This record gives sequence, C-alpha cells and structure tokens, in this order.
Amino acid sequence: MHARIAYVATDDPRDPAFYYQSVLKLALEKTKSTYGDYQISFIDKIVTADRTRQMVSSGQFANLIWASVTPERKKTMRVIPVNLLRDFNNHRLLLVLNHNKDKFKDITSLDGLKQFKAGNGLNWTDTKIFQANGIMVTTSVQYDYLIEMLRAERFDYISRGVHEIDIDIKMFDRGDLAIAEGIVLQYQQPVMYSFFVTPTETLLAERLESGLKMIEEDGSFQKAYESIASYKAGIDELNKVRHIIELDNSFVLQAAE
Repeated sequence: MHARIAYVATDDPRDPAFYYQSVLKLALEKTKSTYGDYQISFIDKIVTADRTRQMVSSGQFANLIWASVTPERKKTMRVIPVNLLRDFNNHRLLLVLNHNKDKFKDITSLDGLKQFKAGNGLNWTDTKIFQANGIMVTTSVQYDYLIEMLRAERFDYISRGVHEIDIDIKMFDRGDLAIAEGIVLQYQQPVMYSFFVTPTETLLAERLESGLKMIEEDGSFQKAYESIASYKAGIDELNKVRHIIELDNSFVLQAAE
C-alpha cells in the first residue's frame, strides 16, 4: 500500500508536518499484520493549498493530506474521522510583535477584539470564521509573507493554534515576536483536523482509521503528541490566566453535514 503525501517531507521536529508524519507512520505500522507492508512518499516542492487539494481529489501525484475538516474538503476528498489535534485546535493564541504583547490584556469581548486586524492564510478555516464574526482580516497565500506583513504592522496579530505558535516563534523570531498576554480565542464548537485521502482509496482510508484507533487505545497517539516540545509549550501557554473570547463557528459544522 502506497501513501503518497501532497506535502514535502521533513525531519525537523519544529515543523508542524513532523507530527502528522509521525502519526501516519504509527498508524500504518500498527496495521501491518492486517494490511501488509506500506510505502510513504512525498512531493518534491511546496505547492499551494488549492493545488494539494486538487492532487488528492484526483489521485494524481498524491492521495493523502492532513488539514482541518471543512465542507469544501469533505465534498472532494474522503475524511478519516479522527481528530489528530484533540481539542487543541479549538483554541487560538495571538502571535504579535513583542512591543504589542500587552495590548490585548484588557480585551474581554468580541467587540473589543474587533478593534484589531488579524492576518491569516487565504485558505485557512480561521479566516472564514473570523470574517463571519466581523473581524477584519488581511490574507496571504504564504505564511512567511504574513510574518513580514506583521513586522510591517499591516495588521495586529496572526491567529495560531496552541500547537503552532511556539514553532512559529522559534522558526521566525528575530527577538521581535511574542504571544499576546491575557487572551485566548476559543471556537464554540470543535474544528476537527484530520487525514484526507483520495475518494477511491477505500482500503487506505479503512487502514488509517483502524490504525489511528489502535494507537489511541495503546497510548502511542498521546505519546506522539507529547513528544513534540512546541506542543507542550503551547499547552503551558493555554494554562496561563487568560480572558476567553468565544467565536461562533457553527456555520462551519452546519455546512459540513
């Protein structure tokens, strides 16, 4: 069985893809006795989110990605119904410039948050949720561009998952990036982050779902999550005293039914 990933490979634990690669290998390895050997391959260069979706939807060049579950993705690809990020994808911390890290400490409501402009990826689920909640959003296709736009103060913050923000600071910091103090955003309903496969890849889908349930049961799923230092750092940030600003994301789930 061949899992053809629509992303480039990484061996850097700071790269978010490292965790998903690790979980994928665990799930495939766990099911070898039932499904046999497997092969994993990756594409050679980074492509846009739209392009990865097209590749997996058609099965041409790739048959697997990991992404948040949205109505659009469910229409064109087969989702593996296991949340790879537990509930941590339900909370967002704000990546800001260091001199602005105390700027949000007194914000206690959505109306207060609307004073500020967010910077998000063009294809992020976050972007749609923020816009639906009346938050001003500036977008970019490439994440490194967002970092430079933040530095130029084109917007006030970038919304990042608990599991992402420590990685961002380590990869992009020049001593000018920080996590906003005293605030955390929380979606009213969970947003799943899952593996997707080409619709015709029935056996691969069944194998992944089976393998993920097996590693959940034996504890290796949780161990893989906790092995990522930046994920643990994000959880520590989440446990600090913060005002919780809720965002309504019900439209995402309703449209996904």
